Amino acid sequence: MAVYSPILLARFWSKVDVRANSECWHWKGAVGGNGYGRFKLPGRFNAHPHRVAWEMFNAEPLGDRFACHHCDNKLCVNPHHLYAGDHGSNTRDAHERGRYVSRVQSGSSNNNARLTEPDVIRIKGMIAAGMTNRAIARGFPVSDAMVSRIRKGRSWAHIGSVNQGEDRAFELSACKDGEPGWTRTSNQTVMSKALPD
Repeated sequence: MAVYSPILLARFWSKVDVRANSECWHWKGAVGGNGYGRFKLPGRFNAHPHRVAWEMFNAEPLGDRFACHHCDNKLCVNPHHLYAGDHGSNTRDAHERGRYVSRVQSGSSNNNARLTEPDVIRIKGMIAAGMTNRAIARGFPVSDAMVSRIRKGRSWAHIGSVNQGEDRAFELSACKDGEPGWTRTSNQTVMSKALPD
């Protein structure tokens, strides 16, 4: 059974905006970088206030379980808005509510990405036309090793390969300044990317 001293209870509830049971009770104390509140408990560095509220209300420790929100409000500590769940139910709930953020972010959603999806489509067209990795890399802010990873499907694999059929064929052409570039064949829209020296 989770036991909290009267002093700890008073300190906790002094940091909560208590309202009607149907409304969210907002945590007014410290908030971490993940958007959840922080509350110092004896013997622990910081605890999530919604977990503490669930334990106080239900008079039992959560242990390995999660204090999940029905209201989808990270700062809510209203025990009527909380339920105990396991990792699977917490993840399913996050997916259903559109809150799930994959730790692995692919494509241009990755903060370290130097390419965009259209860039990769152009690169794959250049690969299909037989250009070398080094020649392709000169026209983009990446190394020839990255172009090699794209060529082998180790990076940007979610971008399909360029179909060399009539409607998606790319051909090497000369730009006005004489440097190589790309245009789509069969009187289609020009997609040129001049390659610098």
